[in-house]
Amino acid sequence: MPSFFLKVNDTKPSLQATLTVGGAPIGNLTGATVRFRMRAWESNALKVDEVATIVDAAACTVRYDWQPADVDTA
Repeated sequence: MPSFFLKVNDTKPSLQATLTVGGAPIGNLTGATVRFRMRAWESNALKVDEVATIVDAAACTVRYDWQPADVDTA
C-alpha cells in the first residue's frame, strides 16, 4: 500500500484500498469482516483496531473512516 499522510485531527479523506495479492484482488469479500489496524511509527501498540467498511465485496475494495481518537496524536 502506498504511504498515506494525515495531520493531527484530520478525519478526511477516508482511507480506501483494494486488497490484492500479486496485483489481483484477494477474492470475494461477501460475508467477510475486514479490520483496519494502525500503530504509531516504531511502536508495537495498536492505536486503531476497528472494522473497515466493505465498499465492493467482489472487487475487494474497503474503506476506513477516521474517528477523532484515531488521529489525536502525532
